Amino acid sequence: MEEAYKKTLKWMFGIFFSFMALVGTVNYVMDSYWTFDHENIFNQMQTGANERQQKTNYIYFHKFDYDSLLLGSSRTTLINQNDFNPPLKVFNYAVSLMLPKEYEPYIDFAKKVKGGEFEYIILALDFFGTNKYENSNVNPERIIKNTTSFLYRWKLLFSIDALRNSIANLRRFITGKKYRRSYNRHNVATTDILDPKFAKKFIERRNYWEKKYVYDENYTNILKNLKKKNPHSKFIVFTTPVSAHMFRLMINEGRIKDYERWLKELVEIFGKVTNFMTENSITNDYAHNYLDSNHFYPRIGTLIAHKVLGRKDPNIPPDFGDVLTKENIDEYIKKLDKKYIEELAKAKQKEIKKKLTLSREEEESSSL
Repeated sequence: MEEAYKKTLKWMFGIFFSFMALVGTVNYVMDSYWTFDHENIFNQMQTGANERQQKTNYIYFHKFDYDSLLLGSSRTTLINQNDFNPPLKVFNYAVSLMLPKEYEPYIDFAKKVKGGEFEYIILALDFFGTNKYENSNVNPERIIKNTTSFLYRWKLLFSIDALRNSIANLRRFITGKKYRRSYNRHNVATTDILDPKFAKKFIERRNYWEKKYVYDENYTNILKNLKKKNPHSKFIVFTTPVSAHMFRLMINEGRIKDYERWLKELVEIFGKVTNFMTENSITNDYAHNYLDSNHFYPRIGTLIAHKVLGRKDPNIPPDFGDVLTKENIDEYIKKLDKKYIEELAKAKQKEIKKKLTLSREEEESSSL
């Protein structure tokens, strides 16, 4: 009996250690959490399942000799960091639903690893970031603590969570699909291109901008504090372009004054802002330039990078990217008021007239 028990125990331990060895091998080969720097044919397309952790790991475990840092949300992840080079060597630290209140700890961490200040900090700001109800529910300190914890990358080799990501990456290798977003081994994201007809229908299916919105009164303090804490860095600031359909939803929900306030406050803080969040040649053609109402294709990200750098690019439409300064912001807002507030007022009057006409017709028909 005892001999049979020992044999069963050995058999069970053998299966367990064999399984863990397989998990460790797969996780090492795929390296889905970016703690190693090897490349192979299997791990060329990586899921961004936990971008905060992955990009923080990349900074800590790889050679980090970048002179500039780019921060933003998932929209900005689709901007190729190499499009800023030359003259800047940029690391794209943008992650899904990144909010301005997260910037400071991630910048501080990157500066610590770098061993000094960044020449440029590039902020890709989203209007949804002004919403006091937006919350990523991710603590930057926890992410950083994970990365720097004892034996972290070796423990990850035997993580089931890492294994799930490894399997997702293996699926990308087998199918060749990038899905909504896939990274290569050098922090550059790409996406599959949708059929324009499908993209148009998909984007126009959305019928709201924000379900709940109040302008965050602390928004400007966060950005002012960020600028104050990085006195030796120059700031390049731009707003991210949503599809014209999404922009119209924002306007129709009565957020034009909040939008104008946002632009004015950004100019007051940084002096110069390039505003891509308008109705323009790129955002109007969302069937070809967007994969959903919020996210543009990487080739649009290239145009954004070139525009903010002032690089000549014949592919940039003249109306894509309005450069706002303290000298022109008031006039710019007046033009917005004229275009959208007057337009909304006219639309409201038409709606009232239409309702009055219908009610009169109903009265007349009921009296017959």
